[in-house]
Formats: sequence, structure tokens, C-alpha cells
Amino acid sequence: MKSIGLTALALIGLYFVAPRLFAADSINSILLWLPLILTVALGEFFVVVARGIDISVGSILGCSAMLVGVILRSNAELPLTLAFAAGGVLGLVLGLVNGLLVAAAKLPSLIVTIGTLASFRGLAFLIGKGETITASMVPDRLMQISSRGASLGGVTFTGIALLCTSLTVFAFLFVRFVPFGRAIFAFGGQPEAATRRGISGERVQLFVFTLSGFLAGIAGVIYLSRFGQVQPGAAGSGFELTVIAAVAIAGTKLTGGNGSILKVVLASVIVATLNVALSILGIDTNWQMLVYGIVLLLMVCGDGYRRRAQLGVR
Repeated sequence: MKSIGLTALALIGLYFVAPRLFAADSINSILLWLPLILTVALGEFFVVVARGIDISVGSILGCSAMLVGVILRSNAELPLTLAFAAGGVLGLVLGLVNGLLVAAAKLPSLIVTIGTLASFRGLAFLIGKGETITASMVPDRLMQISSRGASLGGVTFTGIALLCTSLTVFAFLFVRFVPFGRAIFAFGGQPEAATRRGISGERVQLFVFTLSGFLAGIAGVIYLSRFGQVQPGAAGSGFELTVIAAVAIAGTKLTGGNGSILKVVLASVIVATLNVALSILGIDTNWQMLVYGIVLLLMVCGDGYRRRAQLGVR
């Protein structure tokens, strides 16, 4: 209830700053941003709960968008289910690379994913041979799942919104009812105790990074549907900061073991709304990055303060 109240206060504050924010066209813009942010944030959430961080999600998104764009450029009649499958499988493989380096090679997740952020961005250039995928190369039926859907009062609930809703429900059910979902939280909270209870830390780390990559891959196809073009150097660039900020705003402990899917959804709504509000106000996106950076610094400082308080350290 506290998260719902804070979300409501944030939205009310944004309304007074930008009243146009709650017009039908602005809400539609928010509903286009939300699936993209939330899909990647769900994967990042599980990584953070397991005491990790995935900085490479923006590059995985860009790789997936580029691969699917290249495939559709040559195979315009390809079923959309196969297009999403291609993006998801590429993301899964790239996430698996991260997971193996963290779980098997015992390397710090921050260092690993900073390295793969650059490597996967280079892969996006190789896949597209440095060329840009334009709207003329993307089938209309893919772009229509971001523009058409059920409408109510001028607000459209699109196909990508339905897809994201389904992924969120699955994530919630996984955490709530699947033992391995709870094992991720147990490992993140107390790795040594979880290991003594038979929970494999390597298996948890491998799973969460692979899941994060898979969801970023799905988000790459959503990105292609949403924008209709892919520039290998720009698609998903900086997006990792956006989703990590959403996870942090959700109150997820950056030291692992604690968090809520519902709070991630609400935080993603705030971030998506902020994106649209800044656009309405004509504020440069660099200020947006500044806001996210400040949020992360505050969350890290707050997390450190809570840990010292628990240990009785001043």
C-alpha cells in the first residue's frame, strides 16, 4: 500500500508540472514506453535480488532488435511469433554468456557486464554490417502491435502492452508459487545459509542472468515494433541506467535478497511517465540521465546506511 501511495503522489506531482500528461495521447505514449521499460526491468530485478547487476541489457536489446530487423528485411512474411522467438533466443544466449562468466568463472557481475556491454554492442554492428534498419524494412504487421489494440476513451491497450502484462503475471506467479523463485531471494539474502540448505548459488546466478538476457531480447523486438528502426550504435544505448533506476525506485535492495514485482511495475510506471513528462516539457534527455543517476546514488547511499545501522556501525 505504501508503494501505491508513493506512486500516486509522484503522478499527482507530475500532473501539476505537466497537466497535458494525462491527456489521451500522452497516456498512449506512456503505454508505449511502459512495456519496453518493464520487460527489461523484470529481468534486472531478478539479477539484483540475486546480488548481481546486469549493465549489458541495453546492448542485448540493441543486438536483438538488429537481428530481428535483418531477418525481417529478407523474410518479410516471417510469422511474428518466430521474430519474437529469434530475439528471445539471442538474448537468452547472450545472457547465458554473462551467467557463465559470473557463476562458473566467479567474476564480479559488474565487471563482466561492463565488458559484455561493449562486446554485445559490437555484435550489433556486425549483425547489421553497420547499416541502419529503417521503417521501410520492417513489416507493418510488426509495427501495428505497437499502434493498434483495444481502445477506451482514446486510450489504446496495444499488443505489446498485452505481451508485457503476460510476462509480468508469469514473473509474479514464479516468485509466489515456484520454489526456485523463492530460492533466488534466499540466496540473495544469505548466500552461505542458502548454500547450506542445498540451494546452488551457481545455478541461481546462471538462471537470473540468462532470464535477464532473454527478457532484454524480447524487449529488442518490442523496440523494433515501437520505433520501426534500429541504429546499431543507438538502440538501447543508456537503457541499462533507466531500468536499474526503475528497480532501485521500486525499493529493491541493491545488496540482494529483497524486492517486489508489484513495486517494480509501479516504479516502471513512474519512469515511463517521467520520460513522457520530460518530452512534454521540452527538457533534454541528458537531464533524464542526470535524474536517474542521482536516484541510483541516493539508493546506494540509503542501502549502505541501512546496512551499517543493522550492524550498529556509525
